[in-house]
Amino acid sequence: MNEQAVQTRAGGRDARHTLRNAPDFAMPPALHRKLAVTGLMDEEHVAKFDNASKSILEGVGAVFRDPIALEDRKRAGADVRGERIHLDRALVRQLISTIPSGWTYRARNPEKSLPFGGKNSIFVSMTGARCNMPRDLSTITRSSKLDEALRDYVERRQREISVVDELNTHC
Repeated sequence: MNEQAVQTRAGGRDARHTLRNAPDFAMPPALHRKLAVTGLMDEEHVAKFDNASKSILEGVGAVFRDPIALEDRKRAGADVRGERIHLDRALVRQLISTIPSGWTYRARNPEKSLPFGGKNSIFVSMTGARCNMPRDLSTITRSSKLDEALRDYVERRQREISVVDELNTHC
């Protein structure tokens, strides 16, 4: 019994310390959801949201300050007026129909490639070099602290939610 216990021993404190401090570069696999998709909105609300968003794209438009992006939108059929683009409903539907339902993020090591789309989700860190370097409307990049970037992100999301609430009350 003593010999068997010695053979199955994991290595003691030094081995556990080495294992804890060893870097782990393994990429977690993509999440494959097994739960059924639940409807957050009924068909009537989806139609209202769809109509309101397309009204904004047709009437108000969206501003793109990058000349390459403006040229790409123009080639796709958008009405480009200066830095503002306008998309008609038919064009939006046509462009949406070209989006693939899924794809694979290809890694240099094929074993680490991940599927995305359908029931597959990928979670990534949203903190990186660009997150710490916000850019204002005049394209001036400045350094900031992560907490400032996160606060700005939350404020932007809250403004977007209030716009959606506004759309829902007027639809």
